[in-house]
Amino acid sequence: MLGELHIRNFVLFEDAHLAFAEGLTVISGETGAGKSLVATALSILLGTTRFQTDFIREGADTATLVAAFRLPEKRLAALRRECDLELPGAEEDGILIERSISRSGRGRTVLCGLPVPAATAHAVAAGLLDIFAQNEHIRLRENSCQLDMLDAWGKVTTLAGSVAGLHRVARELLDRLEGGAEERRRRLEESERLAYQIDAIDAVDPRPESDARLDDTISALEHADALREFCARALQGLYEADGAASAVVSSLAAEADKLRRWSTAMGATADALGAADSAIADAVRTLRDGLDAADADPAELERLADRRHALRELCRRHGCELADLPGVRETLSVRKAEIDGMDMDEDALLTAFAAAAEAFRTEAAALRAKRAQAAGRLAKAVEKHLVSLGMEHARFAVELVPAVADNAPARELVRGASARGTETADFRLLPNPGEAWSSLREGASGGETSRTLLAVSTVLSGAHRCGTLFFDEIDAGVGGRLGDMIGARLQDLARERQVICITHLPQVAGHGDRHLRVTKRVSGGRTRTEVTELSGTERVEEIASMIRGDASRSTTLQLAREILGDRQ
Repeated sequence: MLGELHIRNFVLFEDAHLAFAEGLTVISGETGAGKSLVATALSILLGTTRFQTDFIREGADTATLVAAFRLPEKRLAALRRECDLELPGAEEDGILIERSISRSGRGRTVLCGLPVPAATAHAVAAGLLDIFAQNEHIRLRENSCQLDMLDAWGKVTTLAGSVAGLHRVARELLDRLEGGAEERRRRLEESERLAYQIDAIDAVDPRPESDARLDDTISALEHADALREFCARALQGLYEADGAASAVVSSLAAEADKLRRWSTAMGATADALGAADSAIADAVRTLRDGLDAADADPAELERLADRRHALRELCRRHGCELADLPGVRETLSVRKAEIDGMDMDEDALLTAFAAAAEAFRTEAAALRAKRAQAAGRLAKAVEKHLVSLGMEHARFAVELVPAVADNAPARELVRGASARGTETADFRLLPNPGEAWSSLREGASGGETSRTLLAVSTVLSGAHRCGTLFFDEIDAGVGGRLGDMIGARLQDLARERQVICITHLPQVAGHGDRHLRVTKRVSGGRTRTEVTELSGTERVEEIASMIRGDASRSTTLQLAREILGDRQ
C-alpha cells in the first residue's frame, strides 16, 4: 500500500506531502491545478515516464520524489523473491523509493536508504503499484496492449516470453539466410585479411629479445673493416708486441708486490697494477672475440637489414612496439577463429533455421491455444463487470486475429509472425442489442471505452499482486448518471486493495473513503500547487463545487450531502 508521497520542487509543487490510506482515495481539483502531476510523479517512480530536467520547478536546482510503501512482511519477502533483490535497509513493513534530478541532468535513485540503479527501483515499484492513466484510453485501443492484457489474465507471460525468444532466434537465422551471401562475403574477406596479417608476422617470426640487438649487429657488420683493424692493432699494443702493455704492467705489479712489506703506498700500487693487469686481460679477450666476429659478410648484413625493415614495417602497420608483436599475433588469431566459427555453410544454416522455425511453430501453437482459453474467460469476466457499470446488455469478446496461417512455410511463418506470436488480440464490444460488433480500436465512444477499461482493469487486477491501483480520470468522457456506478465499482475494487483515483465527477468523488483536493495558488508572484485532505464541511463544499462550480447555493450543498451520504 502507498502510504505517503513527498513531492518537492516538481513543476508547480514546491513542497507537498500526500498521505494515503487503505480503501478508496479520491483526488479532485480544478483543471490545471496539477492533479495529473501526481500521476506523473508516480509514473516516474514506476519507470514508465522519463525523469527530465523540465520537471524541475523554476528557481530550484533539484526536483525530488519520495514514495513510502507499507506492506506486510510476507508480501515484502515475496517481492524480494520476485525482483531477485536484497532490498537493502528495508524496514519490516515498509519500502522507501526516492528519485531526484538536478539541472545538470544528473539523476539519483535511492532504495531503502542506499543508492541503486533506477532500473532496480523501477522493478520494485512495479510490484507495488499499477497506474491507469488518461492515455490508457488510447492504449486500450492498441492490439499490442490488448494482447499483453490477455496474457496477464491467462497467466501465460512465461510461455509468451519463450515464444518471443524462439522467434528471435528463428528471425536471426532467416536474416542470415536472406542476407547471408553478403554477410558471408564480408566475413570471408575479413578472415582472409586476418590470415594474411598472421602469415606476415609468422614469416618474420619476431623474437623480441634478440631482435632488440639488431641495430648493434648491423652496425658492426657495416663497419667490420674498421673494427677488425682496430682489434688487431689493439691486440698488438696490449699483448702481442715486444714491450706490450700486458707484459709491462704484469712485471711492474710483481715488483710492487715485493715492496709491499716496506711501504703501504707500494701495496696500494701493487693492487692497482694488478687490477690494471686483469682489465687488460679482459680487454684482450674482448678484442680477440671482436676480431673473430668482425668478418665482413655481405649476405648476412643484407639478411639482417631486411629483417629489421620487416619488423619495423610490422610495428608500423599494427601500431605497436617490437615487444608487442607476439601479442598482436595472438589477438589476430583469436579474432579469426571467432569469424571462422560463425561462418556456417548454407546447408548447416538451412538446417538450423528449419529446426528453429519448427520449435517456434510448436510453441506458438501452444500459446495460441492457451490464449484462446483465456480469451473466453476474460470476455465473460468483463461482461459481468460491464453490467454493474450500466451496460447491462453489452457483450464483450476477445478475438484472436491470425497474423499468418498455421500451415505457412517456415520462412513465411517467421516473417509474418512477431515476437508476440502468430496472432494479435482484438477487444470487441457490442454495447447495445441490435447493433454491430465494433472493435475498441475504432467504434467505441469515450464513455464506453472508460467503462470497458475500468471493467478490464478490475478483472486484470486479480491477475496482479500490486497492492495499489492508481486511476487518472478513469471517468473521462462519462456523465454524472454513470459516475455513481463507476464510483461504486471503484469502491468495490478498493475492498480488495488500495485504490487512488483522480476524478472530475462528484458522483465518483462521493464514494471515496478519503478525499484530497489539489489547488493552485499565486503568492509573491509565484504559482504553487497544494494538496489538502478534506473532511466534514470542506468535503461537502468541494463536492458542491464539483457539481455546479458554486458551493454557496443551499440546493447544491444539499445535493452534495446526499452524494456523500454517511461519508461526509
